[in-house]
Amino acid sequence: MALPTDEEWTFFEETREGFEMLYSGQWVLIKGRTLVGVYDRQDDVFKGAALRFAGAGCLIRRVGDEVNRGGRPGRREALD
Repeated sequence: MALPTDEEWTFFEETREGFEMLYSGQWVLIKGRTLVGVYDRQDDVFKGAALRFAGAGCLIRRVGDEVNRGGRPGRREALD
């Protein structure tokens, strides 16, 4: 799967506070500057991304995770 774009990271960072109020603990799927879906389970968000984007870049994050507060992961962390 391709890495998320700067546009997707920027959108997530700009909307993180609102997402935390609405979707805390859930998984979000972002393509460009669009929230494509919200999922309860990690495997469901990955399945949704695979079906919609077939390996193209998108951003998948769990809302409210402390890891997310540190900003964008490095390339190695993004691939793990």
